Amino acid sequence: MMLRSLSLLVVILALVVSANNDVDPGRHDDADIVLISDQDQTNGRKKCVRLCSGTTGKGRTVWIDYWLSGLYTTIDMSKCGFIAPPNVVTSLTGDRFMWQSRGGCSTYDITPGSFRVEVETYGACNRDQARGARWAITWQAVGYVC
Repeated sequence: MMLRSLSLLVVILALVVSANNDVDPGRHDDADIVLISDQDQTNGRKKCVRLCSGTTGKGRTVWIDYWLSGLYTTIDMSKCGFIAPPNVVTSLTGDRFMWQSRGGCSTYDITPGSFRVEVETYGACNRDQARGARWAITWQAVGYVC
């Protein structure tokens, strides 16, 4: 009896999984990612939404000294294939001293293929110190690809 009940449960689970995997690619309400509007306030094109994510890499980020107490880096996201400036979220990561900065989540000059992050440092941290602390930018972008 126990084996028969277990077999019935396996069949029911298989049917549920099969039904849930039967997604119609033409239906937009089945999308995992829904973009309400992009940087250009473009609406629609739900089937063309892409989530792309990356990092500049701890210890590999190219930091440029900026003003007296700032740094910036430009992030290349051209491999994402966006056709309009996407919505971008960033975070400053590293091994130490991130708390002595601000701006690591601020994006500038967003284009379909790149954006820039400017970081102000309270301890007048320069690019060599940022590289030594292994600062990097981790990012996610959501935008249209068609």
